Amino acid sequence: MSSISLLVVAHDPYALTQLASTLGQQFSTVLSADSLDQANAVIHQQMPDVVVADLETLDTEELCSLTHQLHLPVICTHRIPDEQMWTAALEAGALDVCCGSDPASVLSAVHRHLDDLRRAA
Repeated sequence: MSSISLLVVAHDPYALTQLASTLGQQFSTVLSADSLDQANAVIHQQMPDVVVADLETLDTEELCSLTHQLHLPVICTHRIPDEQMWTAALEAGALDVCCGSDPASVLSAVHRHLDDLRRAA
């Protein structure tokens, strides 16, 4: 089990629980928040290594704040991500955008980008 800590941000309690459960099988610490305010509180208390954020919970400006001001790696999710949403999220600093109902793809994206971050360090 990896010592990386993750924060999952999603307003949908079912999606939040499903994603946190899947990620919790691979990572020792999986934190959760259902709003930007709650996410900010968790970030300032726990400083997670990676944020997995639902694009229905955070807008592009809020995503920019996480990636550029707090320098957090963010993987975004959405129930039906499209190319325009993916492009906007990447321009805002996200590492990837995955379908929120596919926890395996989110897990794969987290691992892929953690490997990239480790190589860059």
